[in-house]
Amino acid sequence: MRRPDAVLFDLDGVIVDSTPAHAAAWTALFAEEGVAFGPADYEAVALGRSRDAVLREVLGDLAPDRMARLMARKVELVREWLDVHGLAPLPGTTAFLDALDAAGIPYAIATSSRTPELLLGAAGLLERFAVIVDRDDVEHGKPEPDLYLEAARRLGVDPARCWVVEDAPVGVEAGLAAGCRVIGLAAGGVDHGLSRAHRVVSRLDAEALLGAATPGREGAMRAGMTTKILVTGGAGYLGAVLVPKLLAKGYEVTVLDCLLFGSKPLEPVMAHPRFTLVEADIRDHDQVDAVLARGFDVVVHLAAISNDPSSDLDADLTTGVNLTAIEHLMPSAKKHGVKRFLYASSASVYGIKDTPDVTEDLELEPITLYAKYKAAGEQILAGLVDDAFCAVSVRAATVCGYSPRLRLDLTINILTSHALTRGAIRVFGGSQLRPNIHIEDLTDFYVTLVEAPRDLVQGQAFNVSAENASVMQLAEMIRDAIDPSLPIDVEPTNDNRSYHLSAAKLRETLGWAPNHSLGEAVSDLKAAFERGDVPNVDDAWYRNVVWMKQFPGFWRTGATL
Repeated sequence: MRRPDAVLFDLDGVIVDSTPAHAAAWTALFAEEGVAFGPADYEAVALGRSRDAVLREVLGDLAPDRMARLMARKVELVREWLDVHGLAPLPGTTAFLDALDAAGIPYAIATSSRTPELLLGAAGLLERFAVIVDRDDVEHGKPEPDLYLEAARRLGVDPARCWVVEDAPVGVEAGLAAGCRVIGLAAGGVDHGLSRAHRVVSRLDAEALLGAATPGREGAMRAGMTTKILVTGGAGYLGAVLVPKLLAKGYEVTVLDCLLFGSKPLEPVMAHPRFTLVEADIRDHDQVDAVLARGFDVVVHLAAISNDPSSDLDADLTTGVNLTAIEHLMPSAKKHGVKRFLYASSASVYGIKDTPDVTEDLELEPITLYAKYKAAGEQILAGLVDDAFCAVSVRAATVCGYSPRLRLDLTINILTSHALTRGAIRVFGGSQLRPNIHIEDLTDFYVTLVEAPRDLVQGQAFNVSAENASVMQLAEMIRDAIDPSLPIDVEPTNDNRSYHLSAAKLRETLGWAPNHSLGEAVSDLKAAFERGDVPNVDDAWYRNVVWMKQFPGFWRTGATL
C-alpha cells in the first residue's frame, strides 16, 4: 500500500479497548434500575450499540427526561470505572503514533462513540489527536462514509490518500465508501468479517505497515521487503506445521481457511504480528478475490477435500472444493499479481504403475475422484505459466508424523495409533508399496520452494518422498519401535494401489533431500501420545471422513487439507 497522506483511526478496538468499562457501567446502571444484567447480556444487547438503543432494548420505551438522565448516568459510571482502573492504549498504538509523527503524517479519530474525549483522556492520548470526529458531528454513522469524510476534510487531505484503521466490518465498509485505503485490525490475529479491507493485520506495527508503504507496485516480490504469503487450508494437518516455519523465516503469512476443524491448531501463532487468519470458504469467489486483493507474493494452496474416502462422501462437494474453486483461484491469483503459486497435488495422480520407479515424466492416470481433480488442477496451473507467474506442483507421498491438527487416517499415523492404544496392529492387504514422507520434511520442502531460484522450478512438478515400503514392512517397523511382541492382524482389501515413487528429480534439480526417517515419525507420534497431546484417540476430529460424516451441516460449507 502506498504511504498515506493521513491516517484515520476508529477508536474502540483500535486505539483502546473500553469493553470492560462499558460492561461494568451497564451492569451497575441496570442494577440501580432493579434489572439483572451480566456479561452474556452485555455481549448480546449492548456491544457496539448506542446508549439509547440499549436502554430501549432493556427497559422499553422511556420518557425523554428519564432517557436523558439514564444516558448521563451511564457516562458517569464509565468515568467512575476509568478513574479507578484507568485505560491503557492497545499494544503498538503509541509506537505507531510516534512513527506517524516522525514521518510527518497527520492523523485523526473518526468514531461512532459520543464520548471519545473521555476514553482518550483516560488512556493519556487526548492531546495527541488534534482532530476528533464523533457521531454527533455527522448526519450518518457507519457504515456510511460521513465520519471518515469529515475527518479527512478537517485534516485537509483527499480521502483517497488516507488510510483508515478499523476493527469492525461496518467500519471497513465506511472507510471503503469514503474512498480510503482500509487496514483491518484483527485482534488476536483472527479476521472476523474484515476480508473486504485492503489489508488485515493483527496489531499496529509501524515497521511492518509504514516500512512496507511504498509507491511501488502492490503484491510483487520486492527486494528488501517482507514477502507476503497466502496459505489456503493453513489450519489443517500440513498448514499447522508449515505456517510457523514461514513466520520463522520472516514472511508475512495470511491463512484462508473455513476452519472445518477449528482454529486451535494455529493457536501458537495467533498473536504473531505477521500472522492473519481469514475465516472464509475457498469456494466463495468474492471472498477469495477480496483476500487476494490485499497483495501477495506467493500462494501455497493446501485447501481441499483431502483423501479418497472424504472425496467419495459427496461428489458435488468434492467437485466444488477440489476443482471449481481452483478454476477460479489460480487465474485470480495471477490476475492479482501473485508471482509464485505452489500447488499441493498428490502422488496419487499416477494411478497404478508397473514401472520400477514412478517419475515425473510418466503419464498421469488417476483412478479416484480425488486424484482426478488433483491432476486437473495441475493442468489448469500449467496453462497459466508465463514469465510473470511461476507455478509448481508438489506430488507428495503419504504424509506421516505429528501435527497440532493430527490426522490418524494416514498409514503410518493410524498403524502407530493402533500399536499404542489397541495392543495390536491391523493391516489391510500388506503387499502394496506405499511411498511416505515425514511432515517436517514436506513442510520444509514448501519453504524451499518459496525461496528456490525461479529458473529451477518454473512450471515443474516434483515428487516428494522419503522411503518406499510395503504396508506390511511399515507395520513391522512400527511394531519393532513400540513393542516387538505386538501381533499384526492382516485383513483383505480392495485397495491394490501400489507404486514406488522416485524423488530423484528434486535431488538433482534443487539438491534437496529429506532429513527425517519414517522411524522418527513413529517416535514423534509416540512422544505426543505420552505427553497427552492426543487425549481421546477415538475422537472423530482425528479422522477426516468420520468428522465430515458427524457434522454434515458444516462440512458442506467448506473443507481444508
